[in-house]
Amino acid sequence: MATPSRSSGSPRPHGRRSTVGGDTTDLREAILAATAGLLADRPFGDLAVGDILIAAGVSRGSFYFYFDSKHDVLAELVRRAVARGHDAAAPWLAVPADPAAALRTGITAGAQLWRQSAPVLRAIVENWRTDPRLEALWTEQMQTFTDWPDRTSRPWPAR
Repeated sequence: MATPSRSSGSPRPHGRRSTVGGDTTDLREAILAATAGLLADRPFGDLAVGDILIAAGVSRGSFYFYFDSKHDVLAELVRRAVARGHDAAAPWLAVPADPAAALRTGITAGAQLWRQSAPVLRAIVENWRTDPRLEALWTEQMQTFTDWPDRTSRPWPAR
């Protein structure tokens, strides 16, 4: 099976695989969840693929079917956190009828996102320069916020 180019940032193919008992488990999601959980307890630099394997309950072959490295796992977790960040900012950027209420909603959602995603966001902030792919990903993800349309050109309601 051919895999997409890693430089494109595209994840490897994923799906459901059967376990021995016929129960289906999304191994890719198990790897992501295990890594996020481990990051709550230890720095990314101290995390080994073996730790992820044990926490996720997957084989080394399963891990490498979905990810090239622990850096790729972190990259996917970061993509998801940034997407949630866009969702949190959406009310503020939608030209709301009540900008103050929208700002409060956005700040609350942003704070909640940071609390929920703190281990992943801490890991990327501390490690984005350790791997060229992580550096490119983080730069690209942060650029998505600055590329949004200029808010000053939007027709705000009069107060």
